[in-house]
Amino acid sequence: MNWLIFAIVCWVMFAFEWGFDALRLGETDIAPMLPIVLLVVVALRAPTRHAMVAAAVIGLLYDIMMQVNIAGGGEAVVLGPHALGCMLGVYAVLLSRSLMYRRGVLAIVVTAILVAMLMNVVATVLLAVRSTYDVIEPGRAVVQLGRGLGSALYTGAAAIVVGSVLLALRRVFQFSEPARSGYRG
Repeated sequence: MNWLIFAIVCWVMFAFEWGFDALRLGETDIAPMLPIVLLVVVALRAPTRHAMVAAAVIGLLYDIMMQVNIAGGGEAVVLGPHALGCMLGVYAVLLSRSLMYRRGVLAIVVTAILVAMLMNVVATVLLAVRSTYDVIEPGRAVVQLGRGLGSALYTGAAAIVVGSVLLALRRVFQFSEPARSGYRG
């Protein structure tokens, strides 16, 4: 896998997600998580180690961008919850990728929803647990979870277009295709 291309496309995906308010659903904070679509394409095509590193990178970038309120006022960055959620989501994709047709957009749509949901559930639970013994105030967990699940469904809708573009660019990423086995039965 070409990490330079991954970094450029990841930067573009985060720029689209965070830079354009037109992608938001009305007045809510529900927006498609475009880097998750990139992560799913990597998880479906790249070797296992590369997919897990990409999950950690994208999760840490989400952690850096998602700041939490602290009790005395102000905001803090909590590294880890989104990264662990992304890694869990990619692990689920890695376990099931041999069972799915990976060349179509439908696999990207379904797995993007799955990864986005897992990332949001894990991040919400970990931040809620941490708020019981730390000064962070992540907000109401139910509201955060609802917003995250809405964004996951919106990510699935956006994955139709973004996944098609990323599938067309798969040669640029230089994914190493697994060797064919001699078994044809």
